[in-house]
Amino acid sequence: MIAPLPHAAIAVLGVTAVSAQVVWTEREIMPSPRDAAMAYDSSRQRIVLFAANKTWEWDGSRYIRRATSIEPNLRWLPGLTYDSARGVTVLYSGFGSTPPQTWEWDGSGWAQRTPAQSPNNST
Repeated sequence: MIAPLPHAAIAVLGVTAVSAQVVWTEREIMPSPRDAAMAYDSSRQRIVLFAANKTWEWDGSRYIRRATSIEPNLRWLPGLTYDSARGVTVLYSGFGSTPPQTWEWDGSGWAQRTPAQSPNNST
C-alpha cells in the first residue's frame, strides 16, 4: 500500500485513485494519459488534467471535460503546476514545441503567456 497523503489524487496508467488519509481507492478511468500533465488547484479544490490537448477537471468523483474556445496545442511531456499566489494553473508546452509555450488556466479558460524566461525545450 502507498502511504496516503491528505486529500491526494494520482493517475497511473489511465486510472485515477483518491485518498482521504486512509486508503487508496480506484475511482474512474481517466481520459487519455498520453502526453498528459496534472496539477491540484487548491483554491477550487479540483485536479486539472491536460491530456491529448483537452482540459479535464476531477471534482472528487468524476472527470468533467472543460471545453474552451482556445486550448493549447502541445507536444511531448508537458508540465503543469498550480501557482497559489496568483490562483492559476500554469502549463508549459513540453518538448518539441517551437517556440516554447506557456499557458495559464484560471478555471474557466486558457490564456497564452510570454514569460521573461522559459525552460529550454531541446531534446
